[in-house]
Formats: sequence, structure tokens, C-alpha cells
Amino acid sequence: MGARSGVRVFRPGDPLQRVVEAVCIGGCRGLGVRVYAWPCGTLAVVPRDTDSDARLFQLCGDRLHGTYARRMTPDGLQGGPQWRHVAIELQWSRAHA
Repeated sequence: MGARSGVRVFRPGDPLQRVVEAVCIGGCRGLGVRVYAWPCGTLAVVPRDTDSDARLFQLCGDRLHGTYARRMTPDGLQGGPQWRHVAIELQWSRAHA
């Protein structure tokens, strides 16, 4: 898995801002993204319902941290993940790795 598969892997030393941006941008596209987190602090961001997502879920389903996507309202699809909320959740995830 890698760039061709759509999976973006972020190591513990990578700036959290890069991860949050990947989640927020990906969360506003298509079906959104899923984030997988490992105890070492590594995070993977993958587009939802892709072959890569299915493979990661099969191999590492217990590492699924969350799914980020636009929300459905009576008026249709709206917004997407909020930068601030994603940052808080991912900071917590890394702190408890």
C-alpha cells in the first residue's frame, strides 16, 4: 500500500497539521476517509470503501480510529470534518498511543 493505493501514512514525528489537512480534505470528497492508528503513533488516512480500505480493515480492523465524511442533512450533503475537531481527536489518539 502507498501513494498508488490512496493510503497516506503519517509517522509519529510528522506534523499533526499535515494529518489533519489530509483528513479534512479527504473527508469532504467522495465517501470520506477512514483513519487507522497504531500504538507507535503512526496514522494512516485512506479513502472510504476502496480496495485499500477493505484490505486495511481486514488486516488491521482493530486499529480503525474513525471515519470522517460530509454529513447528510434534510437539505442534502453538507460540510465536512471540522479542522478543530479532527485536530483534538488526533492529538488525543497520538497521546494515548
